[in-house]
Amino acid sequence: MKKWKQWMAVWGVVWILLVPTRAWADEGHVWDWAEILSEQEEADLEQECQQLSHELEADILIATSTERVRDSREEARSHILDNGRGYGEGRESILFLINMEERVFTVYEYNTEASGYLLTDDEIDEIIDDVKGEMSAGNYTDACRIFLSQTEYYSEVDFGGNRSEDTDLLDSVWVRAAISLVGAAAVIGIMVAVRNKDAKPSGSQYLREGSRQIHGQRDVFTHTTVVKRKIETSSNSGGHSSSGGNSGGGHGGSSSF
Repeated sequence: MKKWKQWMAVWGVVWILLVPTRAWADEGHVWDWAEILSEQEEADLEQECQQLSHELEADILIATSTERVRDSREEARSHILDNGRGYGEGRESILFLINMEERVFTVYEYNTEASGYLLTDDEIDEIIDDVKGEMSAGNYTDACRIFLSQTEYYSEVDFGGNRSEDTDLLDSVWVRAAISLVGAAAVIGIMVAVRNKDAKPSGSQYLREGSRQIHGQRDVFTHTTVVKRKIETSSNSGGHSSSGGNSGGGHGGSSSF
C-alpha cells in the first residue's frame, strides 16, 4: 500500500510537469484568426515554424488578424505577451502579423534584453521589403515563407553573438562620410591648383606701389529683403515604418499592402 502511494505521488508530479508542455504545444505557432490560409497551408507553416524555432532557439510565430488597431507594432507585442510566448530567459520571439482589417503587416521581435536580438532594425526592414511584393499580390502563404526564410538567413549570419547595427566597417555611415569628404577635398584641391596655374594676372599687378589711395569709405543702407517660407508638417501616410529600438524589450517594423 505504501509503495502504491509513492508511485501515485511520482505520477502526480510527472503529470503536473507535462500539462503545461502539452498546453504549450496545443497553442501552436500559427494563428490564422483572419482565415486566409487553407488547412494544409496552416499545417505546413506550423511545421516550418516549429523547426525554425528549434534551430534558432526562439519562438517564431505567424498570426493573422481582423482587429481595428491604432498601432500595428503594439498589436504584435500584445499577441506575444498575452499568449505567454517566448523562448528562454529573454523570451525571444519573432512574429509575422498580417492585419487584414488595417491592410498592414508587421515583423516584430520581442526580447527582454535588447542585446539578445537576433535581428537588427535594418534586417527587419529588409525582410519587410522582401515580403511586400507577395503581400500586395495577395500571396499570403508565399509571404509567410519568405518571412521564415529571411528570418533564418539574417538570424544565422551571426547567430549566438550580440552584434551592433554595423557589422562591417565599410557599412558604417561615419566611415562612408569620411571617405566622401577625403575624396571631395582631393578633387577641390586639384581644381584650385589648376585654376591658379592658368589664372591671368590680377589688376593689382599693373599698379605702381603707392599710386592708389583710399580717402574714405561708408556704408549706405539701400533696402530690406524679406523671404517667407511655408513650413511643411509631417504626416503618417500608412507606408513603411520601423521602430528604432522600441522600449520595453521589443522592436519591429510595418508596412501597408
